[in-house]
Amino acid sequence: MVDRHQNPKSKKSKDGLQDGGLSDDQTALVEVTFQAAMEGGGIKNPAAYKTKLAHLAAAGAGAEGAWDAYSLAYERRYGVPPVRNDRSDAQMRQLVSRLGAEAPAVAGWYPRHTNAFYVRAKHPVDWLLRDAEGLRTEWATGRITTNTKACQVDRKQATLNAFAPLLAQAEAVEKEQEER
Repeated sequence: MVDRHQNPKSKKSKDGLQDGGLSDDQTALVEVTFQAAMEGGGIKNPAAYKTKLAHLAAAGAGAEGAWDAYSLAYERRYGVPPVRNDRSDAQMRQLVSRLGAEAPAVAGWYPRHTNAFYVRAKHPVDWLLRDAEGLRTEWATGRITTNTKACQVDRKQATLNAFAPLLAQAEAVEKEQEER
């Protein structure tokens, strides 16, 4: 599994991270992903989970690291590993090409996304790839756009569109009265 990425010569710190094995960015990704997972609950051994995340981060932004992060989170959610094949491997390579170093963190976060669209489909890799940049934004900001929120934004814009001509007309009348 992911243990093949561990450097046996490096020493582990008390939190399970490799001393000198992670850049500041990788450490930050591990922390953000770990905190998101802890908030989601269900982690039986937080120290072991954090160590696995550190190993994934140390593996770099390659497709293998993204697959390992996705697979770990997927199995945690569904109790079985995801199907891996040539297509899913190619999609992970495309994900890394689009998201770079953040791909493993986003791929590991994606199976925890609560959007009904993803949940009903069991978080397939092709939808991770399809929505990569949007999912990255939600992961980075910690704000998930729900169907309810999208409908609220749409309704607000429709209201603004309906009243914009009336507001413009009222402003024109007001300006005309000021000029008199």
